[in-house]
Amino acid sequence: MSGSRLKISRTQFTNIRDKAISAGERSHLSVYDSQFKKINFALVAKNDSRIDGSRLAVEEVNHYALMSYSKKPYFGPGSMSISEFTCSDTGCGQKVVTQIGSDLLVNGKQITPQSLSEKESDKPK
Repeated sequence: MSGSRLKISRTQFTNIRDKAISAGERSHLSVYDSQFKKINFALVAKNDSRIDGSRLAVEEVNHYALMSYSKKPYFGPGSMSISEFTCSDTGCGQKVVTQIGSDLLVNGKQITPQSLSEKESDKPK
């Protein structure tokens, strides 16, 4: 979605080949009480967009569970704040990522930003 404000609650996302939820181009999403299973990406905030959420559960994620970054620098960074987040996958800590300049807060912990390739960062493996 682009340039929108949206609230999503009590939703199940299953067998998603790409992104379950992707906010871009100055959007603001609120996501609550939702589950993500068998997906490549659960939540992605990019290009001056913000996602706030709580009570989210993820399992069987192939790429990234949570991701914030800037794909189009003229829009600016993505921002995400998620509380009561659970991920049942082994090594799920490696599936939560934010790009330098973007912001990601998970269960009260600031995720350390890292260098990401804008062209390849949100492509399924």
